[in-house]
Amino acid sequence: MEIDKNSIDFFVPLTGDIFKTLIEKSPVPNSLYIGRQLVIGLANDAMLRLWGKDGSVIGKPYWEALPELKGQPVFQLLEEVYNTGQPYQAREDRLDLLVNGRFQTFYFNFTFTPLKDEDGNVWGILNTATDVTELVLTRQHLIASEEQKSFSLDAAELGTWELDPVNYTIKWDERSKELLGADVSDSVSFEEALEYVHVEDRDNVQKAVICALDPLNGSGYSVEFRTAKTAKGSERWLLGKGKAYFNSRGGANRCAGTLLDITDEVKARQEREKLLTLVEHSADAMAVADLDTSVIYINKACQLLLGFSDRKALKVRDFYPPEVFEWVKEHVWPKVSEEGSWKGNLTLRHAETGVHIPVFTNFICIYDPINGSIIGRAATLRDLRPEIRSQLEQRKLLSLVENTDDFIAVANLDGNLVYLNKAGLQLIGANSLFEAIRPFSELLAEDDKVFFDREILNRLNNQGKWSGKLKFRHLLFEENILCFVNMFMISDPMTDGPTGIACVARDLRPELAAQKALAESEQLFRDITTAAPAALWMTDVNGDVTYVNQIWADWTGMPLEWHQGKGWLDMIVPEDRDHVEEKFNADFKVRALHESEFRIKGRDGNEHYIVFTGNPQYDPYVNFKGYIGAAVDITEQKQLQNQKDEFLSIASHELKTPITSMKAYLQVLSKMLDDRGDKSLISFAAKANKQVNKLTSLISDLLDVTKIQAGKMVLNITPVDLNDLVNSFNEQHLLSDKHYITVKGSCNVMVNGDWHRLEQVMENLISNASKYSPDSDEIIITIEQLPDKVKISVTDFGIGIPEEKLSLVFDRFFRVEKTSQQFSGLGLGLFISYQIVKQHGGEMGVTSKEGVGSTFWFSLPY
Repeated sequence: MEIDKNSIDFFVPLTGDIFKTLIEKSPVPNSLYIGRQLVIGLANDAMLRLWGKDGSVIGKPYWEALPELKGQPVFQLLEEVYNTGQPYQAREDRLDLLVNGRFQTFYFNFTFTPLKDEDGNVWGILNTATDVTELVLTRQHLIASEEQKSFSLDAAELGTWELDPVNYTIKWDERSKELLGADVSDSVSFEEALEYVHVEDRDNVQKAVICALDPLNGSGYSVEFRTAKTAKGSERWLLGKGKAYFNSRGGANRCAGTLLDITDEVKARQEREKLLTLVEHSADAMAVADLDTSVIYINKACQLLLGFSDRKALKVRDFYPPEVFEWVKEHVWPKVSEEGSWKGNLTLRHAETGVHIPVFTNFICIYDPINGSIIGRAATLRDLRPEIRSQLEQRKLLSLVENTDDFIAVANLDGNLVYLNKAGLQLIGANSLFEAIRPFSELLAEDDKVFFDREILNRLNNQGKWSGKLKFRHLLFEENILCFVNMFMISDPMTDGPTGIACVARDLRPELAAQKALAESEQLFRDITTAAPAALWMTDVNGDVTYVNQIWADWTGMPLEWHQGKGWLDMIVPEDRDHVEEKFNADFKVRALHESEFRIKGRDGNEHYIVFTGNPQYDPYVNFKGYIGAAVDITEQKQLQNQKDEFLSIASHELKTPITSMKAYLQVLSKMLDDRGDKSLISFAAKANKQVNKLTSLISDLLDVTKIQAGKMVLNITPVDLNDLVNSFNEQHLLSDKHYITVKGSCNVMVNGDWHRLEQVMENLISNASKYSPDSDEIIITIEQLPDKVKISVTDFGIGIPEEKLSLVFDRFFRVEKTSQQFSGLGLGLFISYQIVKQHGGEMGVTSKEGVGSTFWFSLPY
């Protein structure tokens, strides 16, 4: 009869001689039934004798091998265990077997244990049976004869006991006392008897007895338990069985039973569970297949290794790439059949990803325990990928060692060289390792040989490492080469004992040459900086000045060392010092470009204006090193700027009077021409008046600039409602025939400000928005009330501003180059607006994108 291919076969080949010996040599009958058809996969000699059969029943379904059992409960019990997955345990169950052509009655203690895969599916049933026919028949005969009872109990090694339900005392025979390890009288209390039961099993025994004494329960007493660890003799497992007898009133008047030593049976059961657990949880992948290449069992490790979602309906071909499977069939399996085993490397395939997995495979044959024929193949699989990765890492490490510029050598514990890398060979002038092999000390210069033998070896043996400078000897040119050396003991990874000495050395010649070149470069740098017209300075990573050149000392009239650390700040006039120090510390903290302007008291007694700039510096590993910067004396430029500002102020004031007169004369002229009705001349007068207004606006801007530069702009602060300010432009200011203003948002708080100056800011922003959006017809003003301020934005949809120019738009006289010819103006409106907002304690900014438009905004605190 063919075995069900969807079932999981027995695991004998997975556990080797231990399991086979346990099953075949066990005096306890054991057998294994496979699949829903309950095919007999294994039955030891004890079980075959019990059945009265030979080995020919192996491989047949249970009902076919033992047809005489049809109609008896055993078939129904087996099907129930297979379907429910619940074990069944029976004591002294009757079974009629065909012996020598006739049926005979037997009694057995037997267990049906379901075997399950990882998903909880039953794939087989393990049957353990003990023939207790003689025991049962003996007990039956006890009714007729007490003498026969005593004889039968002794023969079956049964102990007897009797419980008095009224006094709760127990009488037991010598065999019972021997089994429990009790050295007491023949009658004891129930509590005293429990002292000979293992502490963990006492509750179960007590509950079983109480249950037996309950007339409503209707069942006997049956419980397995261990003897107490402190009892006389070794711990053992006992089976207690008994029954209570009741009077007509339902009261228990007697409870009697037996004790049987089942230690061997329990141990066999425990060993079986151990073997099952060992196989299922083995780190190595394991699989079993029949001769038809159907996989009948894989353990959890194999399932994980090959990515099988379940263990059902697998074929051996599912394990391999196609070409490998064909090679295994042609070369490996014949060898397994001939020699019983095969070991080697193969390539498997992951079921889900298709990734190839190299494994070391050990094939063995599975033999029929009865006739010795091959019935299947088993394999253990070890994933080789970690080993391959380790070898790859070793090759990488060896390649790194071989190609590094450092000298790397290995010597044995006697100090004799056994390995030297390519850089080491070049350093000492050897062409090959064979040429270099010698005591390590002979690679050193004469004055370092003795030091190595006496000091370094002693340090390595005691402390495990040494580092310092040694001179190596070039074998051809007898040149002594100074190196920095690290030496350490090499330990065995298994025993942690020393196995050799490693040496890593760095040739110091390039470093010494670099130090010399650096010293020369530093001197050259100092010579250059001394001759430079600007003052140069340097700080460390803490912001303390470590260097200034002679120019700074000449400006201040103080010696160079005076300016170290924070001393340079003392040269700044008190009015500027705090601001400069605060800005420098803020920029230094975030490693930002620093620029500040301040005054110093020069050695000539006059104040000098200085522009102070600095950049953060980093080493090749991007570690911050400090700042390097320069200081330039701009006193002359400042004087020229002041003269220019003074000229603009005087010119603006001087121009204001004649412009005012011109405007008055034009207004009178316009009135006279209007009275005469000369429309053409009126038009000319209007155009002239418009230009005068434009000139007046420019002069006003210039006057504002001079006030700002001189710090003389005065604000007339009053509460201002920004809603009214914005809406006044929306209602009254017609900027052009083409543009219209849309106002979004509002605020319900007042700000302190100068209405006319804030109106000037809005005028500038809206005027610019109109001017620089000739192809658009909309300007949007947005009012936002934020937690601590009000923000007003003016958005246009015009030409926009290049991103790289955004930071300059608020500078005085700045105009974008490509718009300066197309649009008129001096570039003062945004500068003045920025200064007005700043003087109000507010902020101003811009966002823009070329060809899309710009948004200028300013915010004022409540």
